[in-house]
This record gives sequence, C-alpha cells and structure tokens, in this order.
Amino acid sequence: MSRTDDNLQSEMRASFDFFRDAVSTHPDGFGLTRDRAPRYPDFFSIAATGFGLAAHALAVECGWQTRAAAKKRCVKTLETFLHLDNYRGFFRHFYHADGRPYPFEYSTIDTAIFLCGARVAGHYFGGAVQDLAERLFAAVQWSAFLDGDGIFRMAYDAKRGFFAQWDAYAEQLMLYVLAAAAKATDARPYYTFCRDFGCYKGIRFCYTCTGALFAHQYSHCFIDFRFRRDRLGMDWFENSVRASKAARQFCIDTADVHPTYRADCWGLTACDTPWGYRGDQGSPPYRPVRPEHGGGFAGRSLGVVAPAAALGSMPFLPDESRGALDYYMSLPNARGAFGLVDAISTERDWYASDVLGIDKGIGLLQAANALDGFVWRYFHDEQIETALERLGICRIGEQ
Repeated sequence: MSRTDDNLQSEMRASFDFFRDAVSTHPDGFGLTRDRAPRYPDFFSIAATGFGLAAHALAVECGWQTRAAAKKRCVKTLETFLHLDNYRGFFRHFYHADGRPYPFEYSTIDTAIFLCGARVAGHYFGGAVQDLAERLFAAVQWSAFLDGDGIFRMAYDAKRGFFAQWDAYAEQLMLYVLAAAAKATDARPYYTFCRDFGCYKGIRFCYTCTGALFAHQYSHCFIDFRFRRDRLGMDWFENSVRASKAARQFCIDTADVHPTYRADCWGLTACDTPWGYRGDQGSPPYRPVRPEHGGGFAGRSLGVVAPAAALGSMPFLPDESRGALDYYMSLPNARGAFGLVDAISTERDWYASDVLGIDKGIGLLQAANALDGFVWRYFHDEQIETALERLGICRIGEQ
C-alpha cells in the first residue's frame, strides 16, 4: 500500500474531516469530539477525542491542515480536560458540548484511549501540547482502580462505587502499559487477567468475550507489539493477525447464512445495526455466558459488517483489508460526508445513517500504521519502552 492509493487516501481524508468538524466549539468543552454524527449533536466522547488528537498530528503529516492550526486545536482541547469533571484523573465516558458530564461512569479504557491520543499529539507537536499531555497523564491515579487481586476495575460511579473488572483479555492492554509507564504498578496486573485460547478452522488464538474485532485492535493502534513476546511467550501482534484471519474466514464460511458476508466483506465488531447499536457482534470463538446470567454465548453474528472492523486490521492483514476497502467504496450507498458509514447489511439493503467517532478513529489510525507506522512512531518513547520491559514484553531475542 502507498499514500497514492486513491480509495485509501479518500477514506482517510474523509475520516479526518470528522475529527476536524464534529467537535465542540463551546469555550468550556472546546475540542471534545462527538460520539457520532449526524445524530446526537450534544453527545461527546473522550475516546473519540483521543483518536482525534492523534488524527490532527497525522493530518499535518499528510498535508490536510497546517501545523499551526492543528497545534492550536490540540492545545485548546487539552486545556479543556484540565477542568472537566473527573475522578482521580479518570474522565467520564461522555460529556455535553459545554463540558458538563453526562451521568455515565468514569471509565478506565476511555481515559486510556484519550491519554494515548494525547501522547501521540504531544510527541508530534512538542511544546505546550506535550506539556499538557504529560500534566494530564501525571494526574491519573492508576492504582486506585486496582482491586485486591491486582485486577483493573473498568469503571467508577458514585452510586455503585468501583464496578466490573478487566478480568479477561480484551482491548485493555494499553492500561497496563500506561500504568507501568507512570510507575504506578508492577507487572502483576498484566499477568493476572484470564487468557482464553480457542480455535476457528485450525487458527488458534487468545480470543475475546464477544469475538468483536475492535478488542484486538485498540491497544495495537498505539502500541507497537510487533516482534515482541511476554514472559508467557505471548505475541500479541501475531495474536491479532490470527484473530483477523479467523474473523475473515468466518464471514467466508457463513456467506450462505448471511449474504452480506464475502471474502472482501468481512470483520464483525461492535457497531450500529438495524436493531440499534450492538456491542455483542463478533465471530467465534465466543466466551460462554455463566448460567446465572442466562447461559449461551456472549457474541453473535447479525449479518452486519462495520467497515472499521476490516480497516482496523490493516496492519495485520493488509491485502485482505485493502480488498474490503475497495469493495465498500464500490457500494453507492456506503459513503457520506465523513467517508464510509458505520455499518452495512447488503442482504437487508441497510446502511447506517451515522458514523461513529471511535470507528472512524481506528480505521484512520490503523491505516496510517499500516502505511508507515506513524502512530506507533509518535506514541513510543523511552518511557513506553521501559514500561514494556517492566511488564516483560520484550523484543524477541532479548528475553
């Protein structure tokens, strides 16, 4: 792939336009990025904001905006976070345009995605952007969200206190790296969560609860796990390669059930569907649901494909992801003002009316990584490299 690829450049540029335009301009919430568009214009996501900060650095590199304009946007956005409602440095999942919080939880993973994007922008622009990013990072009390068993809690709110746990592999790898970079934890939390291994058509990998591909992509968007193994011999990059291969093969194998699926229309993940937003769409293997919670399996296939599922796997399966992009771009109803819509079901002739910030973000930034490792290059520094060593995630041959 190259930056002269017309379809790829078109989708990347249109995705960036979301992060340029779908943001708050209110003085008390400036730079907050919308969760989705065009619906819910007063619903802003800190995770989408993190993807957006990194996207502004990429936009300068690609010539889509001036360095001065992008740096100013990042400074003002990070200044917004200095006064946003937070709990021990962790931010709410969603805010209003004026910075008022919605009554959602303080989220570990959403805060982590924001901090990762801020780190990329800080390293790219330096100066005030880096100073603000480091100030916000230093304010996070990582150990406060660890339970007695050394497992990260997912969230906190005043009514429930701390609740839910990152007790199994999912998108949370970035938590351990950031906490280790802050010298707030040792390696114990990283080796505490459950790692479930399973197979699909002979492809063995550590799988996630619902089989959604985003969980194999989010941490990899920022952290370069290539050519590394941990103390248990786990190669997370290779694991995501295998998960992506299995996800694509599942769509090929079940095309008779869901004609939407095909070799160049693949990848199941959390996304909009004809039945509303579903976080449980994925491909097998799935984690069983405990009998007291109804039994069955946590994931399901609904005959809906999110373009971001394939695009987010571009560093893992570049040719197959590129083939999916070309197919999506050929569908006349699949594109809008911000590029590809969030989800598609050709068997129902249904196309999502919205785009989602987190899906635009993972597609855009993973495409940049596949091209030349842009996000990885500006996320990594001596602090991150030391954190990976602290966790025992070392370069192959250096263990």
